[in-house]
Amino acid sequence: ITVSCVSNEISVLSEEYDAALIERKVNIEVISANIKNISGNIYIIGQVQNNSEKDYSYIQVEFSIYDYNGALIDCAMDNISNLKSGKVWNFRALVNESYMTSFGAGEITAF
Repeated sequence: ITVSCVSNEISVLSEEYDAALIERKVNIEVISANIKNISGNIYIIGQVQNNSEKDYSYIQVEFSIYDYNGALIDCAMDNISNLKSGKVWNFRALVNESYMTSFGAGEITAF
């Protein structure tokens, strides 16, 4: 079962799709993620590495944004086209909520 941060929809995935999703999570990883203020804007910045032997035409990283009560209040995301095997991508995801106190682990979409 997958819960989407953006749409809050719950969907059941097929076993085949689930296996492909697990493979992507193992082979593409967020290796760092930190909060940074750049010119008055809050970003989650860091790196994603493609540890697979496959080149991906699209990769997106998405973080859940939480307030001081631990409630989900937004998501921040960034994406890139054409991440080659073995390469590292320096992402910068804009946070739109000034009440953010923490963020959740980066979820990766890739194809």
